[in-house]
Amino acid sequence: MPIEAQLLLAVLPKLIALGRSAVGDIAYGVIGKIVFGLSYLAASIAGIFVAVEAWILSIILGLNTQIVNSPPVQLGFPVVLQIANLAFVLGIIVIAIATILRLERYGIKQILWKLLVMAVLVNFGLVICAPILNLIWG
Repeated sequence: MPIEAQLLLAVLPKLIALGRSAVGDIAYGVIGKIVFGLSYLAASIAGIFVAVEAWILSIILGLNTQIVNSPPVQLGFPVVLQIANLAFVLGIIVIAIATILRLERYGIKQILWKLLVMAVLVNFGLVICAPILNLIWG
C-alpha cells in the first residue's frame, strides 16, 4: 500500500472526529445560547409580573388597614358564609346517602372529618382572622 494511502487512512478518522466535535461544539453553543436567551426572557417576564402583583397588593392593603370592620366584609361575609354552609349541608347529605347505600369507594370516613373541619374553620374564619390581622396592622 502506498504511503499516501496509509497516511490518509491514519489521518482520516482523526479529521472526521475533529470535524464532528467542531460541528457539535458549534451546535451546542448555538443551542445553549438560544435556551439561555429564552430562559432569560421568561424570567424577565415573570419578574415583571411579580413586581406588578406586589405593587397592586401593596395598594390594596394600604387602602384599609381595618379591613375586618369595613362595610364590604361586614355585609359580604354573612352572604358567603351562608352559601358555604349550604355547600357543607349538601356535602353531608351526599355522605349520608352514600352511607345508606353502603358505597365505600368514596372513603366516607376520610371525607366526613375533613368536611367537618372545613365547616368549623369557615364558620369561625372571621373570628380567627380578625385578631391576626389587627395584630399585624396594629
